[in-house]
Amino acid sequence: MGPFKHTVDDGLDVRKAAFKCMYTLLDSCLEGLDVLQFLDHVEEGLKDHYDIRVSRKQAEDLEVGLTFLMLARLASLCPAAVLQRLDRLMEPLRATCTTKEPHCRRS
Repeated sequence: MGPFKHTVDDGLDVRKAAFKCMYTLLDSCLEGLDVLQFLDHVEEGLKDHYDIRVSRKQAEDLEVGLTFLMLARLASLCPAAVLQRLDRLMEPLRATCTTKEPHCRRS
């Protein structure tokens, strides 16, 4: 059929683990974090690979984005910081919400 190109992201699993650690940091040591710097990384996560932006919870078959969860948690814990960065977060949020899932599953 022809030459196919398949790109492999070798760092994807490491980035997923890093975002899971970031989420844990919100619960364990928020007072030791620079929230604005933390939001910079959340913003990058919103622009990253689909599996980082949106991950599937197998048990409930719901799509929940880890970066969305972090952003919601930060909005409740540090609303002023999130409002300060809201203009930078809007476009990645909009892009994620309007992007179709790359691997559609039929029930």
